[in-house]
Amino acid sequence: MTATEFSSSPLLLALIVLSPLVSACVAFFIKDKFAWLSPLISSLLLLLAFIASSVLLFQVDGQSTNKFTIDWFSINNKPIIIGFLLDAPALVMTVVVSFVSLLVHVFSAGYM
Repeated sequence: MTATEFSSSPLLLALIVLSPLVSACVAFFIKDKFAWLSPLISSLLLLLAFIASSVLLFQVDGQSTNKFTIDWFSINNKPIIIGFLLDAPALVMTVVVSFVSLLVHVFSAGYM
């Protein structure tokens, strides 16, 4: 993995994780006034998550395993760490899950 790919991986991970969360928040807060816009924004944000996970799948080498960790908080000087593990099976599952989520949102737009 090159330095540019490594530096873009945390950004893509954040995009993959935060896109569905932002989608849910936007859908919750605009449900009354702009109900017609909610399915469109949700689908576009999930498309963004799918594209980011696909890009990340093709960037990361199939044989390598990458870890990204962040110290979340500490209790009695013991850090609680949150992190992500990037390997080939996890990335394939991320692409599949984001694609299926996108399809569910697109095909259920009439019911939202």
